[in-house]
Amino acid sequence: MRILIKIINRLYLLIINLPKKIIFNIFTINLEKVICSVIFGNYSTILLNINGNKILSKNSVNLKKFYKKDHLEFFNTNFDSLNFNPLNFIKIIGEKNKKFYDSSNENNLIKKIFKDNKNTNNQNYKFSIDLLKLKSNNAGYDSEINQLTDLLINNKKYKEINNEYFNNNLKVKSVNIEQRYGIEIYKNKFINKVYSRGFHFDKERLDMVRFFISLDDLNEDAGGTDLINYQDTRKIVKRNFFRLNIFNPTRFFNDKIAEEDKSIKIHKYKGNKGCAVFFNPNLIFHRGNIPSKGLTRTILSFTCGF
Repeated sequence: MRILIKIINRLYLLIINLPKKIIFNIFTINLEKVICSVIFGNYSTILLNINGNKILSKNSVNLKKFYKKDHLEFFNTNFDSLNFNPLNFIKIIGEKNKKFYDSSNENNLIKKIFKDNKNTNNQNYKFSIDLLKLKSNNAGYDSEINQLTDLLINNKKYKEINNEYFNNNLKVKSVNIEQRYGIEIYKNKFINKVYSRGFHFDKERLDMVRFFISLDDLNEDAGGTDLINYQDTRKIVKRNFFRLNIFNPTRFFNDKIAEEDKSIKIHKYKGNKGCAVFFNPNLIFHRGNIPSKGLTRTILSFTCGF
């Protein structure tokens, strides 16, 4: 009886809030999306675009030249400089320092109603480790974390990108290790979010950029990231800005255009351990992939900005 009451209450809340949600989607989120698509060439917010351009200008970035760049670069790092195995390092880090994403996190009404907190049969999707937080709390990991950070900041290509795009004003804001598990591919909103499926933008300041370094050999079966440079991204936006993000996420319309239009190149992030990629997630389309069952994808993820 208690379960039935819970179901009725959830359905009642869903019904009374549905009209508000639909109205919010149509007249707020989608209207702003159309404006940003037409004026700025992305699906971010008006304020993030305006403030982002102000911050870039304040740091002496030539906006005209900035928007002519690809905002996508592949390069290699000196992985052999490490005196430890990062995959073994991950194993010795305590579970309390890892943020896990598994099937118990799924936003599914029926699962939440019947959820058993003692259930240990959850499907693992990924975990992440905040290395800067770990370093501040555990001095014993300083050497390994410093070496991992140096893979990027001492890299010649990183310095060139910092100079060419940002007048040497980039600073490391966060460093995370992320490991994704391979699963049988299926589709729901939570899986799409966890694995970042479908070509999409992030919504951060325009100077907040990403650098990935793979900590293991990375091929297509291991779920590497797909990316589209800025000029090709704008082509998709111009053809897709009117799509409303209500019943089906806009990102899957982006996928369709990218895969059908042969003039648009989808760049695959793959290579030997130590391979790296720079991209601006607020300006170029990118999507994650699910590793094949039994495989993992382990990367070092840097967020850098002013």
